[in-house]
Amino acid sequence: MGQTFDDLRFARGYIVSPRGTRSDVPPTWPEHEFYEFSVRHDVRLPVTRSDSDGASIICLGLLVDTDNPDATAHDFLSEMTDVLRSSRDAFFAAQARSCGRYVMLCRDGAGTFLLTDATGMKTAFYSPEQRVVGSHLRLLARSAGIPRAPVLAFRGGFPGIRTPLMGVFALTPNTALALKDFSVFRFYPKEPVATRTVEEAAEIIGSAMKNTVKHLARFFRPVVSVTAGIDSRVTLAATRQHAAAIPYFTYYRNDDADDDRHDRDFGEAIADRFCLDYRVLFADSGKVPAAYSAILDESTYRRHVHGASYEYYQVFGKEFDTVHIRSNLSEVGRRFYHNLGIEVREASDLGRVWLGKTGTHEQAYVTTILGLFEEFAATTDLMNAPIDPLVLLYWEHRMATWHAQVVTESDPAFETISLYNCRVVLEALLSVGVPEQKSTAIHRQIITSLWPDLTEYPVNGRPFRPVRTRPALTK
Repeated sequence: MGQTFDDLRFARGYIVSPRGTRSDVPPTWPEHEFYEFSVRHDVRLPVTRSDSDGASIICLGLLVDTDNPDATAHDFLSEMTDVLRSSRDAFFAAQARSCGRYVMLCRDGAGTFLLTDATGMKTAFYSPEQRVVGSHLRLLARSAGIPRAPVLAFRGGFPGIRTPLMGVFALTPNTALALKDFSVFRFYPKEPVATRTVEEAAEIIGSAMKNTVKHLARFFRPVVSVTAGIDSRVTLAATRQHAAAIPYFTYYRNDDADDDRHDRDFGEAIADRFCLDYRVLFADSGKVPAAYSAILDESTYRRHVHGASYEYYQVFGKEFDTVHIRSNLSEVGRRFYHNLGIEVREASDLGRVWLGKTGTHEQAYVTTILGLFEEFAATTDLMNAPIDPLVLLYWEHRMATWHAQVVTESDPAFETISLYNCRVVLEALLSVGVPEQKSTAIHRQIITSLWPDLTEYPVNGRPFRPVRTRPALTK
């Protein structure tokens, strides 16, 4: 009989439910009490708690203070708990500088609420009827007996805040869930993003990223995935001071898959030049045991690359403190959806953007999708937020529903973080003019300043365009 991988079921998962209720979780999961709620979690998931005279926070996951890389998660959480005692606005301002992948369960004088990291990389699915929140849909289905919803075709993330389970919703970033009545409230943005120069924005982002890398290098075992893309190049530049001690890798399928050939060629070139600890991991989905794939299918509602996840598990899965630094998310500040040319005047237009311009759909399906995005906008108050709704649609919906599922697929192997997953960083990306956002001027500025040698290599096969502004960062 082959390996069952049962110990990987709902890896790095959690569930929050009313005290005294039964949760069908793996037997190794410890339990914590948080006022009227019970918190159960996988032992691989870091858990930090802080209490301070009427205010309490439990953080489930990886938490980094981008202002103070030497601070532990408990140091940072203690500061945020003290701040929460004074006001929620002050707490949300402090949380803005956090990087990581987590959910926070918070208690103050006004009640208990839950929120995610800056882009919802750590998923939070909730059922108002069952009063339960969890990391995995099938975990909720097992624990609360929640049935599947009618089948609805989707691509990327599920439409709106709905999920494949009946009456279960996705909590999106920049909003929080009040656990008294399971209502959602928006805490960011409250005002338009301040305008900055490319140099100013790059200084903010570069500093936060370097501090995050420094923290991870001190307290964890970071590994960095390398591609030939511009997002990954920024991440690579931020690791320069620790490059001698960090393993790097590229996952590769074949020369015809996306930009895999460029990724491999770039990785091998810089590894040879800078003497990096680097390897190519071959993501062959045909070699993945059926039992391992079954565990992944139970963990997510969409498939990504099972071959990559299994290779990660084979290479890195033996150490609990390994953290993968990946490089998605920066397209929040690159006007991803604007290229479709669809103007958003009302909430239903968000659904038209999600549907895109390609393909034809039956009218009943279109009507359903538009209604789901109207529900999303109404629940999260998205259309009244002082940031372009197309930007927030990408940030809050696509990242929390598509990207978070991609990351969850690698949870059996390691914890995952993106250096971009910080509200201060994402806001800085949005602080420059539209032409600079479209041209990736900030990205190129950071690379030029932090590791200028990396500008000599093509970006996905195209020449690196030099920045026309004076480098502002110090190495």
